[in-house]
Amino acid sequence: MKTDKYVGNYIGWGTYDQFAKDFVSDIRAMLKKDAPNWKIAKKNKGYYFISIFLQNEDTGEYVYITTGDVRYFKDWWHDRLLARSAKSDEDYTGGINHEIKFNELPKFLNMNYAHIAQIRDENYIDKLQYV
Repeated sequence: MKTDKYVGNYIGWGTYDQFAKDFVSDIRAMLKKDAPNWKIAKKNKGYYFISIFLQNEDTGEYVYITTGDVRYFKDWWHDRLLARSAKSDEDYTGGINHEIKFNELPKFLNMNYAHIAQIRDENYIDKLQYV
């Protein structure tokens, strides 16, 4: 993947713009190969973070992902990408946060949709039973 060259390296002034392009390009490639029913619905290149809303074209479900600040949280974009379900491409609060590895994004997206809906359910925490 194009982003492999950034693993273990500082991303900041001079490298961030290209990193952001490569990051989105790699996501598109992963979706095309391993999660073809998902598309990028909305993307935002922040000052030093990237956030993206993905949408399942079959079910209408949304997932929000964000890198966090790539300057200060070295390799979090790769090892601890934040992902959560969302109700729309404007739902920045969404469901429960999950930390996933960048290359496991398709696996996360292809989860059982009943589980995604369960995560989004505002009463989900109240329904948990601890053993």
